[in-house]
Amino acid sequence: MGKQTLLSSFFLKSTKVQNSNSSNAETGAADSTSASKAELGDKNLSEVPQDEPLVVSLMGLTNPGNDVSSAGKNLTVEMDASPISVSDEEQISLAQDEDDYVGLSEYEKLRLRNIKRNHERLVSLGLVDPSTPLPGSRSINEESSRPQRKKRKEGKKINRANTAPSIPVRRSTRNRTALQENNVDVDALDVSFKDTKVQSVDQSLTFEEEKEEPFLDSPLVQYSMESTSLPIASYKSFEGPLASMIPVGPRLSSPQANLALYSLDISSNNDNNPMEWIVGAGKSGVVSIWNCRDELPNNDGIDPIISWKSHGGRWIADAIFVPSRGDLNSSGNSNGNQVHCPSKLLTAANDGSVCLWDLKCSSCSTGAPKNIATTGKLLHKSGIFSMHIDSHGSNYDDFCICTGSKDKTLAVTTLASIAFGSKCSPFFVSHHHTSKVACVQLQGRGSALVGSASDDGSVAIHDYRKNLVVANIDHAHIKPHSIVWNPCDALSFITAGYDDTIHRWDLRNISTPVESYCGHVPLTTKKCKRIHRPCFLSIPKSSHQYILSGSENSSCLSIFEVGSNYSDSTKNNQVSVHSRGSLPRDCGDVGCIVSSGCYAAIAVDGGEVLLIEPKAQ
Repeated sequence: MGKQTLLSSFFLKSTKVQNSNSSNAETGAADSTSASKAELGDKNLSEVPQDEPLVVSLMGLTNPGNDVSSAGKNLTVEMDASPISVSDEEQISLAQDEDDYVGLSEYEKLRLRNIKRNHERLVSLGLVDPSTPLPGSRSINEESSRPQRKKRKEGKKINRANTAPSIPVRRSTRNRTALQENNVDVDALDVSFKDTKVQSVDQSLTFEEEKEEPFLDSPLVQYSMESTSLPIASYKSFEGPLASMIPVGPRLSSPQANLALYSLDISSNNDNNPMEWIVGAGKSGVVSIWNCRDELPNNDGIDPIISWKSHGGRWIADAIFVPSRGDLNSSGNSNGNQVHCPSKLLTAANDGSVCLWDLKCSSCSTGAPKNIATTGKLLHKSGIFSMHIDSHGSNYDDFCICTGSKDKTLAVTTLASIAFGSKCSPFFVSHHHTSKVACVQLQGRGSALVGSASDDGSVAIHDYRKNLVVANIDHAHIKPHSIVWNPCDALSFITAGYDDTIHRWDLRNISTPVESYCGHVPLTTKKCKRIHRPCFLSIPKSSHQYILSGSENSSCLSIFEVGSNYSDSTKNNQVSVHSRGSLPRDCGDVGCIVSSGCYAAIAVDGGEVLLIEPKAQ
């Protein structure tokens, strides 16, 4: 529209009216002879020509300062949309206020100019009070008086300016080509980009280095260096027949979190101390390690040297020391005793993983040994119920580890593969069983044979080198849960399940068991619900060999003599209990058992461990 703008015009037209001598009864109006005056600035409404156009505002008509009356005339308000030209003086004044409209669109600027021009015109005519703010605008005080919205609580802001990318930034080859065509030094841009990021990268690397957890010598190493006490179980010559097994030394007390032990293992390479270190694991995923040296003035019990939560699952199936060579640490004691310290430990749990631990260093924050590796789903897809280790060399590749799982598989791998953690993959997997594999055990001495017991009722012997099943025994037990190779006879093994019988088998003929041991389960026990894994007790320099076993609701240790039916043949090759171990009354039932030499360690109720030794007849 050029210099002209549209402005709404109001025309006030007056017409002659007749004076009324009568009063209006309905409205109760005042005397018509009294005329009120309406001031339009310095002019009276009667003085305004009828056809003179006046630019007015509704705000002017409603202003309390303007008393407008009819003055004997009728008022008619009409709207006219005729354009009004803008003078040069007005253009100059509007141009002076251009700085007030910075950042607004052209439409907003035009609107504000029209409002301001109309306001000034009305002020000049006396229709609007000069102090009245412009229509459509708000003062600063009015803006500040408006209620403020509640600000939402913002989270902690991350300063992304100091965060460097962990991987190289992706570059567009298309953009790089376009820059080169425009003679832009791309290499210089890359160098400048790297220079701006080098400080943040150094900060991130420093932060990662500070996050690395420090480790110190473990309590096992410190104990081995400082201990001056004599071992509880020392070497003794025992050649005669076994009469019973009796406790020796104080009990090994368990932490409150571990009230049930499902696995025991012994580490010792000193003939004078056949039971130097004992590890126990079970409920709540807690592992405890004791040293079997009596350093207490009384028999209140021996606390574990170290305990920690090793798995995230509810229980640990097995905890086994990794056999080591040359781990003798001379403590410099006056009695010349050599204190052995185990170096590595393997644990397997119902979370489906196997963990490798370094027992010679422990965390400064948690006190737990250093976790070297934890296997993933490549080994097993479900919980592990059994694990066994066999070594026939000094290298990690010479250590074979077999595991049985709830995923119905048996797996064999090496210690070197477990050290790769989640990338650990077994070199042999058996899918022979159709239910949970409850127990596995390697034959040992570098043999490729491994036995397994499953809830499907079968016991199998696998050859992992030939990848075949050598022998299979169906319906050996009600849900077999144990298979143990004879350390003195490579072709003999025993099995047990949720019934009242232990069978001993000869691998050369598995049609019938060689011997069946019974009598350890009380007659009052109608159904066995707990696992009581038997164990061989092979006494050095003795021709006698025994089997130790606990049972449900028996509160005792049952002892069977191996081969006792050869001299006195009995019906169905059944062997009764040779003797029962004398245990304190508060021990309850015997759980897992482990033997070393002529000594044994048994787990009892409450997570405690008893050391027992043979008693001659």
